[in-house]
Amino acid sequence: MAQSKARAKEWSREHYLANIEEKRAVQRDYNATHREERRAYYATHVAERKAWNEANREKIRAQQKLWRDGNPERNAVNMRRQRLKRKYGLTPKAFDAMWIGQGECCAIPGCDSTCPPLSNGRDRRYVDHDHATGMVRGIVCHDCNMALGHVFDSVERLAGMITYLARAAASD
Repeated sequence: MAQSKARAKEWSREHYLANIEEKRAVQRDYNATHREERRAYYATHVAERKAWNEANREKIRAQQKLWRDGNPERNAVNMRRQRLKRKYGLTPKAFDAMWIGQGECCAIPGCDSTCPPLSNGRDRRYVDHDHATGMVRGIVCHDCNMALGHVFDSVERLAGMITYLARAAASD
């Protein structure tokens, strides 16, 4: 029984390999003969769809609003996914991998925040990025994100604040 299964498997593999080039050739010929038809169809279809969308813009917006209002959780997930991709080029999986990679806490040294969600369920983790280059630096907590924003990502301003705090602590 085992030999017959092995032989059948071997025959199947040989048959597949023997016919694969023929199948590819047939597919190439089909694609070549039907390529122009497909292009013409899609060009027409896209133009028709675009015209319909423009003519029914208010109807589409009303349907989208109805869906968003009826699916707030899914809408929030979709909006987060789109925002991460548009602003930072990150997928939710890449965001989560970055978060895990930095130990599931704020990327700022000395901050021990694990960024628990707010009482309304909103995420308190923020993507920190260089505003000049757009490069993502890490994921930070709400407080650190606000602090970086208030000093405009200026190393000089932060150094001045550290000096100020150290001087104030020394005089106490």
